[in-house]
Amino acid sequence: MDTALPNLHPALIHLPLAAIPLALVLDGVAAATRQSWLDRAAALLWLVGATGAAAAVLTGRDAADGLAAVPAEVEVLIGAHSDLAHQVLFALLAYAALRSIPTLRNVTVTRSPTRLGLLLVGAALQVPLVIAADRGGSLVYEHGVAVTAAAQPPPPTPEPAITSPDDPPDTRLVQDAKGGLVWAPAVGDGEALGTLLTAVEGGSLGALTALDPPDAAGLRLQVDGEGLLLLPGTFADVEVRAVLDTTDFDGTVGVAHHVHGPDDHDLLTLAADGTARLAQTLSGSVQVQAAAKVDPDSALDLRVRASGSHLKGYLGEALAVHGHVAPTAAGRVGLWLDGQGVVVVHQVRVTPL
Repeated sequence: MDTALPNLHPALIHLPLAAIPLALVLDGVAAATRQSWLDRAAALLWLVGATGAAAAVLTGRDAADGLAAVPAEVEVLIGAHSDLAHQVLFALLAYAALRSIPTLRNVTVTRSPTRLGLLLVGAALQVPLVIAADRGGSLVYEHGVAVTAAAQPPPPTPEPAITSPDDPPDTRLVQDAKGGLVWAPAVGDGEALGTLLTAVEGGSLGALTALDPPDAAGLRLQVDGEGLLLLPGTFADVEVRAVLDTTDFDGTVGVAHHVHGPDDHDLLTLAADGTARLAQTLSGSVQVQAAAKVDPDSALDLRVRASGSHLKGYLGEALAVHGHVAPTAAGRVGLWLDGQGVVVVHQVRVTPL
């Protein structure tokens, strides 16, 4: 059935937001009047509220995965809202189970320290619930998330510099006031390899060779093995986007973030068979957060957003993979290449979140 709702999350979120405060009120009245039917009603409402919160969180995750073209800085707010919502849910499930014990055992309603303690814990749970609800409302009413009519245009991003091909490659690396970068290599920018694009400390660019055809745009790289190329600067929460041409390449391409060494980095990669993968390498051990099959094109627009524990990988504007990872310290960003052939780099954008 077609509806005006962008997803199920807004239809389900109001149940726990109503049931949980009402359960607390009934608990208070039950303690004051010692009415057992009010105690049973309160226990039931806690269970209903916790169940409704679980449904709201699950549909919220699906809603976040379905968002497209969200401004980069809003991604941080979505991640913070999701993290708090999950924490509130786990607390509610534990409390609802604990709260139901005296009711199921038909314990007489009293003003015992245990009952009063449960009442105080239930009251404390209202605080993060209200904060999570306020964050969700802010995403909709202030930032227009999933609301077409209210959506605001994304903030301006730095544009590639207009320069002469005779100028050095670093003149085409543009940085904005917030630390964002954009680099669009020009004809003859082969010298960027090893100067603007450098190897990770302890690593090597030996598998890469720059080709400088006189009439081809972009940086053409001959790849014979594995290479990690890094731009200058370090970034915490970040979006890294690369426009590449892999027509003459057989292998895996990707964008890297939070790079601290050759065996310590996070990657969004796309293999020749169409497998998109989010993975984190720590001390040489690779942990895959998410993987999915996509329909790749030889002209790739590959993008990763890393916000707190949330990772999202895009192919163009379409979400390809979504995963979660323990956040690490700020690190460098760049490109990952592994295979044989020629990769053409048309543009790289880095946006701090």
